[in-house]
Amino acid sequence: MKLSKRLLTIASMIPQGIPCADIGSDHGLLVEYLLKNKLVPSAYASDNKKGPFSRLNENLKKYIDLGLVETNLSDGLDNLPCKYKTVVIAGMGGELIGEIISKNINLLENIEYLLLAPHGREKEIRNLLVNHGFRIKDENVIFEGHFYEIILFEKGSQNYSEFELKYGPINLMKKNQNFINKYQARINSNKEILVNPHLTNERKQEVKSLIEEDIYLLNSLK
Repeated sequence: MKLSKRLLTIASMIPQGIPCADIGSDHGLLVEYLLKNKLVPSAYASDNKKGPFSRLNENLKKYIDLGLVETNLSDGLDNLPCKYKTVVIAGMGGELIGEIISKNINLLENIEYLLLAPHGREKEIRNLLVNHGFRIKDENVIFEGHFYEIILFEKGSQNYSEFELKYGPINLMKKNQNFINKYQARINSNKEILVNPHLTNERKQEVKSLIEEDIYLLNSLK
């Protein structure tokens, strides 16, 4: 079984020895890897599409038969059993991940860890979880055709500045090269946007502000 760099990074960040739920599990590759390598004692895998859910059950049949995996054709956190203390939500837009969590905000009481890999809107995700009793335990940025941010939250309170919520307190501490490359690439991309002669003045100022913020970030890491 060969996992992508993104899934391998996610697997390496999952707290070991704790029942784990993978929401939007697709074909169940992450769950299969976790169980095969005995990183978690049991797992829950869900998907809301019939095709991937069918393949998920085929791929995980061995572990289902052993009673190590529960599967569910459902949306988000709907029907999540309370015994799963770690929840992984990856491969979705940040807005959708926020909606999934907000829809079942009461379930956060039973969850100890949330490992999220949003495609964008990382600041909003950090804000949401920090405002509901979680702190940021770990973060990573990887590049696999695109830049992906992966954030591990654990139950507990901590105060963060707006700057930390925007870029990630652990990212700022680690100064990971992929993290630096992500924002250098964004600066370059936004500079290209500024060349567009049809940009409104309002949009131009918006883009200039983004460039200035990201330049300030990179200078602060030196």
